[in-house]
Amino acid sequence: DTLTSPTQVSLQSGAGIRATPLRTLTLNGSVRRYRTGASLRGEELSTTSYTTGFDWRPSGKFTASTTWSATSGYVRGGPASTLVQSTVQWMPNRNVQATGTYARANQQVRDPNTALAATRETYGAWVALGLSRDLRATIRYSVADPGLPSHATQVNAAVTRSFGR
Repeated sequence: DTLTSPTQVSLQSGAGIRATPLRTLTLNGSVRRYRTGASLRGEELSTTSYTTGFDWRPSGKFTASTTWSATSGYVRGGPASTLVQSTVQWMPNRNVQATGTYARANQQVRDPNTALAATRETYGAWVALGLSRDLRATIRYSVADPGLPSHATQVNAAVTRSFGR
């Protein structure tokens, strides 16, 4: 029993691979395993996670990346989760930068009485403009959990001036 044993043994292992099939494309993948308990034998607490993704950079002005990961629960048959994250970025010149993001997390919920949403989503956009040498404007927009009662929208705008350059 992991709660009453005077000794705990943990083992963590992992492996990954990175490939660049094209000069502008990088592919990534990894697997990790964590296990803990009174010994390294038998049914103790363990989890395994898998991650894969890509980075695409067709030019110095545009990049895109996506990562997908899945993690098993610590107990056999326990809840698992997945996560997808994507980002695109465009920088047509040194005075303009635009970024868009998306994330979706799925957590298996075993308790029907829980108030947690099994799926969470967020969208976001960010624009930065260099108005002059010392003046910069940024606008951020994000939406969390669209279509759910817990949804939230946030808009931020700022103008920043540098002094003493």
